[in-house]
Amino acid sequence: MLWVIDNSCAKAESGYHVHSWLRSADIPFQIVTELSQVIADSGARVIISGGPKYHDQVPELYAIVRPLMEKSFPTLGICLGCFVMADILGVELKPSARGAIVRTVNAFHIQEALFAGLVSPIEIAVSHGEYMSRNAWPKKLIIDAVSSEGDIIAWHHDSQPFYGVAFHPEHAHTIGGSVMLKNFLH
Repeated sequence: MLWVIDNSCAKAESGYHVHSWLRSADIPFQIVTELSQVIADSGARVIISGGPKYHDQVPELYAIVRPLMEKSFPTLGICLGCFVMADILGVELKPSARGAIVRTVNAFHIQEALFAGLVSPIEIAVSHGEYMSRNAWPKKLIIDAVSSEGDIIAWHHDSQPFYGVAFHPEHAHTIGGSVMLKNFLH
């Protein structure tokens, strides 16, 4: 089963967009309401949606994500989800001077992992007010994509099924989002 950890609220509809994205692809999913639901599902895959807060404002999200990662469930972190996963894995996060405005940028990627089958560069929608610093980047994390602004915007773990995208593949302005979703699910 695909499980979605929804971090949206009335002001930030990224969770809604993830739901619509999955429905349009005819992919069944459940919203996580209890951590035990996912832990009991040995075939679980997890998507952690974006949201309107910064990583240090969501201790309740860490309480859910850490145990999932300890059990090595295949997990895709989107925007806020990506930053929380990256923080758990030892990435230094910093505030962005650009703020949390929605904008499109080009992503230059390695055409592997989530980006397999996509040309490079692709246009993506970014909106978070944080970025992942290259300082002391953990060797276990492979950088999959960098934005035209120079930010690391996608990574995967070298030995665990963990993927992070610091953008919104579910957004209409991201080219190839459905391919990324299919690559994560297979």
